[in-house]
Amino acid sequence: MENMGSTDRDQQARDYLAIARSLIDELERAMQAIGRNALSDLEDSITEQEVLTARLRALPSPFRVGDDLHPAASPATVQPGLDRQLAKEVSVVRAELQGVNRVYAAVLRHSSNSASLMASLLDSFKGHFQEASGPRLKYQTWSCQM
Repeated sequence: MENMGSTDRDQQARDYLAIARSLIDELERAMQAIGRNALSDLEDSITEQEVLTARLRALPSPFRVGDDLHPAASPATVQPGLDRQLAKEVSVVRAELQGVNRVYAAVLRHSSNSASLMASLLDSFKGHFQEASGPRLKYQTWSCQM
């Protein structure tokens, strides 16, 4: 009976690893989409992130996505009887997911700030054209005031 429970925990750990690795890939794909300014790719990635996150939430408690927010909880202590190699892999993937998630959050925060700044610049646009004086050709320059 104990062997069956251990097998179930090992399978849950494998499921967690597969989903978490897919989520890491999606976060990286989303960051690349932001860098390329590819809105449709970003939207597709966000949709896939939502699916993967829901799958992580459906896992038993020691492997839930919310547990990733608490790095002090190690898989070996959370899952007694879990295969030692799997426990190590879970710990590594969990740390990698946390790191990629922090970078993704920073990229989103920075992108949001940049978008707000651009919107502010465009909203406060009071552009006017200035013409050069004198014998030179008349050049037009654009300026805006904030």
